[in-house]
Amino acid sequence: MRRGRPAIHYDAKHLRARNPNKKAHAEALQLKQAYAEGLGIDPNPVLMTRDLTVATYAHELIRRSKFASQGEGVLVLWRELGQMPTVDEVLAAERRLLGH
Repeated sequence: MRRGRPAIHYDAKHLRARNPNKKAHAEALQLKQAYAEGLGIDPNPVLMTRDLTVATYAHELIRRSKFASQGEGVLVLWRELGQMPTVDEVLAAERRLLGH
């Protein structure tokens, strides 16, 4: 007899893979700009850094936990990262962005 939680089976017929379009990439850029400006830093020289992507993605995850989502723009950020950042990576990225 198996103990623990019963296996959950999902019907995946309604799921589809998403391929972010130009609009989603533009949304991701806007998310990065807004996050950098919220930190009080000039977003232009740091827009393409992994640190800004990591910190913005973490910020959006927190917003999503409060039921505020930015949709496919966040998907673009996640794909830029390639893997989920750790808490330590997020904190280190924010420290570097703020120059600490």
